[in-house]
Amino acid sequence: MSSLATEKLIARCGMTFVTECTTRWNSNMFMIERLLKLKDAIGETLNDMKWDGLLASEWEKLDDLYHLIQPFTEHTNTMQTDNFALSNVIPVLIDLSNHLSNNGSALAQALLRSLKLRFDTLLNPSNSYFDQIPSAACILDPAVARIIMIPATAELLSAAKKFIVS
Repeated sequence: MSSLATEKLIARCGMTFVTECTTRWNSNMFMIERLLKLKDAIGETLNDMKWDGLLASEWEKLDDLYHLIQPFTEHTNTMQTDNFALSNVIPVLIDLSNHLSNNGSALAQALLRSLKLRFDTLLNPSNSYFDQIPSAACILDPAVARIIMIPATAELLSAAKKFIVS
């Protein structure tokens, strides 16, 4: 918040911080990305000001968080385009689930539980509110059909086939 520190940072690297914007889904990721990009310049500026900075372990946590949420940003940017089809929803959810499953952190596991709970009506045919349309759209779209035709999604594939046949 210091205008003097901000001026020194701009003079040092030509950039400043990206701030959070509650109406932009990815603003936190962009904020963390910029912090990581300016890490050295921030450290030098804080040293000039004789202020404490983040510990190495805190920078590491920011880097881990960046890599955890970065695929969400990529998929959000893709999904909000005019070229995105309903058939892409299930592959995106599968990709995000795999990404989170491969990360052993407590935050990743909490995000995975939340993702599964939120999208259970699209991913779990035994859910009483299951919507077959997105999985059926996957089968009918040659560009993504192979993604749903794997053993891990056999139940989803079966439900989609039944819906199409009916």
